[in-house]
Amino acid sequence: MGLQTHGLVWRLLATLLALGLAGISIWGRIPDPVRDPATADSLPPPPDTVSLRILNGSGMAGLARTVQRFFLGYAGETVFVMPFEPSDADRDDYATTIVVSHVPGPEAARAASAMLGLGDSSIVWSVENDPPTDLTVYLGRDVAARRDEFIPVEQ
Repeated sequence: MGLQTHGLVWRLLATLLALGLAGISIWGRIPDPVRDPATADSLPPPPDTVSLRILNGSGMAGLARTVQRFFLGYAGETVFVMPFEPSDADRDDYATTIVVSHVPGPEAARAASAMLGLGDSSIVWSVENDPPTDLTVYLGRDVAARRDEFIPVEQ
């Protein structure tokens, strides 16, 4: 009886080892390294296309439409698309503009934030499965105070 138990233990260990190796090969990924802000030159390029939703939380009428036109008129590395009409946010007293990223990775949010002259501190994440847009931008009074910067100059 001792030999039968001994064989069972070895078969069990071999099975567990095989399952462990299969699990590592399927799910075991080495995580991407954390990027050091000092190495900004090595950051990935901005995405080709970013979809955004612009919501006016500044209290200034028409600001969302003005900023939407600004994004749509941009001719650079990234193409900004707006599948929704600009509208009002849930409230109209945002002091600062917030760029909410619904996708992992900072590239899309950084591209939009840079367009608005904002830093990374304006970016927050609310990652979703199958989001309607990559980003939602809640315009605040900080952008409202610079409204003229977003109006195209006639040449």
